Amino acid sequence: MAMLGRSRLWLAVAVLLAPMSPVLAQSTGEFSMVLSSTYDYTELQQGGTVFVAGGIEGSATVTNSSGPLFQEGQSLLRSCVLFSERSEDGLNVRSYCTLKETTEDGGDQILMSVYRNQGDFVGSRAGGRGRTEFVGGTGKYMDITGQCAYDVQYLIPTLGVLLADCTWSTP
Repeated sequence: MAMLGRSRLWLAVAVLLAPMSPVLAQSTGEFSMVLSSTYDYTELQQGGTVFVAGGIEGSATVTNSSGPLFQEGQSLLRSCVLFSERSEDGLNVRSYCTLKETTEDGGDQILMSVYRNQGDFVGSRAGGRGRTEFVGGTGKYMDITGQCAYDVQYLIPTLGVLLADCTWSTP
């Protein structure tokens, strides 16, 4: 008889938690986003090498998503610091960025490292393909890991649009 009572208790708990199970169970997902940003760079040439450093500010909007962590239509603020080196050996761009929810949405942040070795900042080869790695965050993004493949296009030297396809996971 005691076994029957425990079984009913577990059944009741399962029925109550069932609507939440996709949220609780899902620890991976995919999403796409479009980012629009303004750039403020300083350029320095030494011999055949051009160094660029500066900041990036803008926004990101999720265009589609699987999983509960990112919602279609969700917008985030983007802030980055960028360093690059261009020589006859090619381009080497490194950025460190945050994507931050607005204060009204909680203000949680995603921390990212961004890499690109294609294209340039100006001219006919402006833009290029790169990758982003999620390296943690705050709040609901605390232990996020994952990556994005992205393409950036500079509309003018100080304004760019980036399209990214991402995968993520949390423990």
